[in-house]
Amino acid sequence: MAPAIIDISGRIDPVADIARSRIDWAGLASLLLGAKPSEWPAEAFEPQRAVAGPSPPNDGKWLHELEWHGQRMLAVIADGRARLWSGDGVEWTERVPDIVEALERLGLQSAAFDGELIVGAGAEADYAALRAVLSGERCEPLTYMLFDLLHIDGIGIERAPLVDRKAVLEHLLRQAPRELAYSSHILGNGDIARAVTVNQCFDGLISKRAFASYMRGCSPDWRKTRLLQSSQFAVVGYTPPGARHADRGFGSLLLAQPKGKAAWHYAGQARGDFNTALIAELGSRLKGGTIKPTVTVNPDVREIPGALWFKPRFVVEIDSHGFDASGLLRHGLLRLICANRSVASLRSGK
Repeated sequence: MAPAIIDISGRIDPVADIARSRIDWAGLASLLLGAKPSEWPAEAFEPQRAVAGPSPPNDGKWLHELEWHGQRMLAVIADGRARLWSGDGVEWTERVPDIVEALERLGLQSAAFDGELIVGAGAEADYAALRAVLSGERCEPLTYMLFDLLHIDGIGIERAPLVDRKAVLEHLLRQAPRELAYSSHILGNGDIARAVTVNQCFDGLISKRAFASYMRGCSPDWRKTRLLQSSQFAVVGYTPPGARHADRGFGSLLLAQPKGKAAWHYAGQARGDFNTALIAELGSRLKGGTIKPTVTVNPDVREIPGALWFKPRFVVEIDSHGFDASGLLRHGLLRLICANRSVASLRSGK
């Protein structure tokens, strides 16, 4: 049977607050297998962590979520007041007051959550923006993407099956403040999950045993699958910046690979939400250019408006989802500048 959920980003649209006090969350949670009355201490806890996996499983014992690129964040509500910690136990409560307020507006007396603090879509390309927001260099809204619920209003449910914990969490967040979002999933079909992940420009997914308890520390019940391929290319030009990046002087990088003994072949573009230091370094390298391509471009490739080209100048490492039918990179993302490798060595393969 095909999964009912196709969009696994799980973003929640902003809505007005409602009175959640009418819902008996303790009564609902107590129906779950393994649930029991308990107190949750108002302190950091060790999160469950994924181990590397070969590929997303294709059976109904597993569910698959996007791998969010952000800051792992644990939240505890005690006596109606929320506190947050990073995955390594550093308290963040005072750094993210909007998230604290949003959690407290849920109207719970006690709860424990696991999730990821993100900016934008929460993809790898948004991670630099998150760092800029947290350092004060940029002002963008933060979102707490929640993927697990371990305790709610006096009922411990960390021993309950994951799908049941997530069902309660999804119900809780249906009309949550805009700062909170639910990380939904695809059940069973790893191939569909992989396709959706690539389509949404994410570089990995987390597969979790659907009926397992929450286990502290690294666990094979959570598996991380990386979907990106890394390759090196020569930079042969750049595009003009869009409105979002008007202050940095360039948009995406134009890339090429060696072809034959002397030619270079256009391989596509690479983007990224670059940090300040990387913008400065790229800006110093991206000078001049001509509107005429300096490398071989397939005739079926569309003209790139405003592109400036130059001869292969420096080498970069790019993450991507491989190549499309035209031989161009799919979702190219700059990983790093290969300062110790020359264009000549890229051609020679040395």
